[in-house]
Amino acid sequence: MLYRKLRHFLSLLLLWVTFGLPLLAQDLIFTKVPLDRDTGLDNGLGLIAGITQDKQGFLWLATHSGLYRYDGYTLTTYNNQRFEVNSLADNRLESIQADRNGTIWIGFWAAGLDNYNPKTGKFTHYRHNPHDPKSLSDDLVTAILQDRQGNVWVGTHKGLNLFHPKTGTFTRYQHDPNNPSSLSDNKIRALYEDKQGTIWVGTGSPWESKPEEGGLNRFDPKTGTFKHYKHDAADTTTLNSNWIRAMHEDSRGNFWIGTHGDGLHRMNRQKGTFERLHYDAQHPEKLSRPYVNKERQNDGVDIILEDDAGAVWIGTYDSGLNRYNPATGKVVQYQKHGADVTGLDDNNIWAAHATREGILWFGTANGNLYRVDPHRQRVNHVATNSDVYSFHEDKAGFLLIGTANGLLHKDLKSGKTRRFVHDPNDPASISADTIYSIYKDLRGNFWLGGASGDLNKYDPKTGTFTRYVHDEKVEESISAGPIFSMLEDRQGNFWVATGFGLDKMDREQGTFTHYRSDPEDPGSLSHNGVVSVFEDESNYLWVGTRFGGGLNKFNPINGWSKKYLLGTNIVHIIKDARNVVWVATESSGVFRYDRKNDIFVSLGSQLNEDISHIRGFVEDNQQKLWFSTKHGLMTLDKERDNISLLAESYGVVPGSFTFPGGYIGLDGKLYFGSKTGYYSFSPQQWQPNNTPPQIVLTGLKLFDDVVQPGGWGPLKAPLNEVGMLKLGPDEDVFTFSFTGIHFNNPEQNRFYFKLENYDHDWRRAADHTASYYNVPAGDYVFRVKIANSDNVWAERALAVRVKPHWWNTWWAYIGYGLLLVGVVVNFNRLQRRRLIRRERYRARERELAQAREIEKAYHKLKHTQAKLIQSEKMASLGELTAGIAHEIQNPLNFVNNFSEVSQELVEELEQEAQVGNNEQVLAITADLKQNLSKIHQHGKRADSIVKSMLQHSRSTSGTKEPTDVNALADEYLRLSYHGLRAKTKGFQVTLLTNYDKDLERVEVVPQELGRVLLNLYNNAFYAIKQKKERLGADFEPKLEVSTSRRNDQVEIRIKDNGIGIPEKVKNKVFQPFFTTKPSGQGTGLGLSISYDIITKGHGGELSVDSVEGEYTEFHILLPITVTAPPTAVSLASAT
Repeated sequence: MLYRKLRHFLSLLLLWVTFGLPLLAQDLIFTKVPLDRDTGLDNGLGLIAGITQDKQGFLWLATHSGLYRYDGYTLTTYNNQRFEVNSLADNRLESIQADRNGTIWIGFWAAGLDNYNPKTGKFTHYRHNPHDPKSLSDDLVTAILQDRQGNVWVGTHKGLNLFHPKTGTFTRYQHDPNNPSSLSDNKIRALYEDKQGTIWVGTGSPWESKPEEGGLNRFDPKTGTFKHYKHDAADTTTLNSNWIRAMHEDSRGNFWIGTHGDGLHRMNRQKGTFERLHYDAQHPEKLSRPYVNKERQNDGVDIILEDDAGAVWIGTYDSGLNRYNPATGKVVQYQKHGADVTGLDDNNIWAAHATREGILWFGTANGNLYRVDPHRQRVNHVATNSDVYSFHEDKAGFLLIGTANGLLHKDLKSGKTRRFVHDPNDPASISADTIYSIYKDLRGNFWLGGASGDLNKYDPKTGTFTRYVHDEKVEESISAGPIFSMLEDRQGNFWVATGFGLDKMDREQGTFTHYRSDPEDPGSLSHNGVVSVFEDESNYLWVGTRFGGGLNKFNPINGWSKKYLLGTNIVHIIKDARNVVWVATESSGVFRYDRKNDIFVSLGSQLNEDISHIRGFVEDNQQKLWFSTKHGLMTLDKERDNISLLAESYGVVPGSFTFPGGYIGLDGKLYFGSKTGYYSFSPQQWQPNNTPPQIVLTGLKLFDDVVQPGGWGPLKAPLNEVGMLKLGPDEDVFTFSFTGIHFNNPEQNRFYFKLENYDHDWRRAADHTASYYNVPAGDYVFRVKIANSDNVWAERALAVRVKPHWWNTWWAYIGYGLLLVGVVVNFNRLQRRRLIRRERYRARERELAQAREIEKAYHKLKHTQAKLIQSEKMASLGELTAGIAHEIQNPLNFVNNFSEVSQELVEELEQEAQVGNNEQVLAITADLKQNLSKIHQHGKRADSIVKSMLQHSRSTSGTKEPTDVNALADEYLRLSYHGLRAKTKGFQVTLLTNYDKDLERVEVVPQELGRVLLNLYNNAFYAIKQKKERLGADFEPKLEVSTSRRNDQVEIRIKDNGIGIPEKVKNKVFQPFFTTKPSGQGTGLGLSISYDIITKGHGGELSVDSVEGEYTEFHILLPITVTAPPTAVSLASAT
């Protein structure tokens, strides 16, 4: 009994300490950078004298052990090399400043000033020369500043220096006891430029100066004079000390001054007065520096800095940091004694800097470096000194917490907490202390699932419990094993997930129906170790199991289950706001249910690789998924694309989470159980850092050799400044190194790279390098993309060209092409020569054969001399021959056919005559006469074609003689007209003639010109006749013939009013064998011969003008004088 009372007392005492006492509001986390891991220095870096950030984003540390560059992952060391003139001047650094050009200025304790150029990797030294007044005034450089105009100011222990980059010289500003407008003291400790562009100089050293020495100086650049502000013991509006160490102007225009001792000040620059902000031990939350340790003689305000949240930080040499919040007017102290909460375990703050993404950096005199994000509050952790597994927040205003040491009932209004533990002597107490699950059913009952398989119904009003325990002798008792989950379905059934199967409880009878795995029953559960149960919209139960049993889709009506994800250990099942079912496994990742295909789809190999060893799983009100894992808290964004990790930098201890331990409260707050308590927080309290990382291409390797910029190599400048990288044909194995600078949580930055035209997909970079082997010649683009811990991305591209070997270059291929063309041309030339020789031989053979044939024909015909038709008359000899053959073949076919038929009729006639059949003889005789008439008709047709052909080719002697064109035209007109009337009885045409009576005789060949006129007249009469037949008596046929002189030519016009010539065939009328007459009525040679006689025989012109259906008019133009006889129209004539 005494033991039981003592246990209750100790539990209540623990809860009072845990939940009742207010905690100091130290909600920011300092992350200590493990610098000794990269440097190998047992004692760290030594004092960190200064911190700066260059334009590429690198953080530079000036320390007492050398110069260091930090990108968030690795530390690069720069030390003095004794025999290297371009190395760091000394290893004890006192000050540092990155200028806008990207170079780094370094001040030393005793080695003057250095300027480091990252492009060349060389240090330029500036030293004090006692014989040169334009050199640096002293080699102890304590402060460096670049003002808005780009001027570099250097503070030493012997005055202020202005650097002149063109000459490499300095202008000195030093203390002159006889000049009150000179610098107040030569020992400069701080330089600052305010927003108005005023240069402020802080002087005085706590180690070397007397109390009256030092002071604050305001520089007037126009006059080169200084106004002094110094301590006056009789005036409280003056400085508390003359030894100035820190200055800062905040975003509200406050100008802060930090001095030795209790020396935080706020200056009124208009009045030149100071507000002393002393430390008040009774009210440490008031604005001041941290507490003053009077035993520390060198303690003072070393740094003053404003973060981008608007808070002002005050750092001291021995008392840690204060963070002043102007909104509340209070400060929060960060000191070594609170290191277990804040992470800051060093009070000796000496340097500070804010990087571009808003991260604050603090360097200490002990060589420690810390970073802190002013926007990231720690995840609140409530200690219970026991494992926490489950939660339930009730609308009645209390929170139930299941732990390994009983049930906690916390009143959310008063903050009071009661603990309920097992009492062996009290049957109304809880049956066991370890509570894995808590569930409230629709009846208002609270159910507690225990580790030993006990189920308890909790009555919050009476604080009593009803137990349901496993009894091996009673089949209807609850199954044994831990209870990780419970569910009341839509039908009112109450389900309990136990370590030995799924139970359905009859809450009225207190009995249980068991559903267990049966190897002989394929429809049973896959495994008895049930850890999660969930009901979907179809009233199916999703039952998750451990020990490789995977997931079951359970039908509560018939008890049949379908298996999914066999071989995995299920942690939890939820349905998100989009009605998607998600399943978290212990070590196989996360899956979503594809209803359409009835399968579970992996979240993705990369995401599942990141989300591993899951302990708890919940969705917040912003639709983000949260996982408690061995690495810390992980969140998957709404789009299910990116993961963020909350670990040490948020106050989360990796590996501390319990299973199962995820829960969302009524107000959206998330709860996750841990081994010592639980984490509770609102997801909205963190906003993403939207500053993208700065990507820097840091180096190139060819094979295993580092390529230095300049020289004969492929890098003419640092890789980060190169737009295109050109590599030779033997430089196809290369490695890029790169970094992505974002200091929020650099260990969570993610790197991906891809070589376009080579890689198909993005590849993840584990060591910030990308290696490629045997890359073919071609053009590529190397891409790097980096995401910070809040999934804000940046991307960088570099064009890469791998040159081909000379035999694969474009000009080589042009040479190959030219060579091939040359070979082809020469080969073609040789082939053509061979073919020409062959064809010439064949031609000679053909010519000889033709000559022999001609000779034979000459002897046979005797009087006939063949002439060739001029090439100009025909389009080609082959076409003429084909046309002649076609025209002659038709009548010959008729002659042959009718001859054969007539021969048969003669035979029949003989037979009929022999028998005396006179009637039949007469009939056959009539047929024979008809056939003979046909033969005669087609013979005439053939004869007409032959005569036309001969007429087309025949020429006379070709002798021109003066001819009366009028008489010739009229003669042939009468001949043609009378000939037509002889053939066509009754045909009348009105002849209209208009001859130029003054027309002189013209040199022509009369018979050839007459042939032309006769042909044109015949054609005209034919056209008139055709139209007459169509129109009848309404048509009056007319033919007009006229002659006239046009300059040096005689013109003959022949115009009829016949059917005309269609426009589409007008340009063909002078072609040989072209005719518009029906088949058998024209040879198509008349106009062709006429055209040749006029144009080639007489040097004249023959043209036609016609409108279809109205008229046709031919124009003949003949020169009056022919200077030379024209070429004969035909080469041969018939006799």
